[in-house]
Amino acid sequence: MTLGFLFFRPHAGDTYRADEDLRAEAHCIHEGLGDDMSATTDPEAYRLGPGNPHPGRPAPRGVATLAEWVNDHCDVGGGERTEAGGPFGLVEFPVAVVNDSLHVALPLSEAEQTGRLLQDKACELGLCMVDDMEQIWVNSTGVDRGLRMRSSVGTVSTHVDADSVRTALQDDADRRRRSDDGIPYLVVETGLPGRPSPLADTPLGHVRFVQAALLGNGWVVEYRTARSHFRRHAGDLATVVEDLAAFTDGDACFLAREWVDATAETVQR
Repeated sequence: MTLGFLFFRPHAGDTYRADEDLRAEAHCIHEGLGDDMSATTDPEAYRLGPGNPHPGRPAPRGVATLAEWVNDHCDVGGGERTEAGGPFGLVEFPVAVVNDSLHVALPLSEAEQTGRLLQDKACELGLCMVDDMEQIWVNSTGVDRGLRMRSSVGTVSTHVDADSVRTALQDDADRRRRSDDGIPYLVVETGLPGRPSPLADTPLGHVRFVQAALLGNGWVVEYRTARSHFRRHAGDLATVVEDLAAFTDGDACFLAREWVDATAETVQR
């Protein structure tokens, strides 16, 4: 049994779009691909010279780069595949761009490990990533300022502001109510490999990440530095959004809110 991941550049410009919109767009792309979603060709023919899926014009920015990156990780040259135990050893190879999108398929048992690597690369290239079950792995709509927002189901959004925080938390809480009654939460991270934090020159440059969760006693917001851990009960969703929006803007008022030092509690654990 396989699980496929669809990658595409969203038609949104610099406008953030909710996950539900991306599901609809991904569904239309899947229909356009039909039964040939894997978009693979004969490996030997690929090594002799990959064809041009977009004769007369370049493939979409980022999509062709990802296809080349995946194929490079699948093929070590000389007709040799990567080791079977490696994260790309069982990817259906080679992959090719079709209809301005890329579909990568692999055994379901390998989807989690390899999917996380593909997720990081999709974020880097500004591509949306949706699996065959219509789970959003990357929402790259909007403007990427270098922050990453991760929800309880693992969706990563590269546009982080008050609107995207509010939408993500509302969607996450609603999904949890309808499914497993798990804890809705999201984490906003600042440190990306090879990139300085967008908050480095603000009063919040020392903050590593902020997270919010809906617990039994209401919404709770936490932030952590290299050595400290602070928490506060925000009460309602509107206050949570205000907290996180202040953080993403690098606003010093974020530090002036009613935080409780929970560092000792963290150390005890």
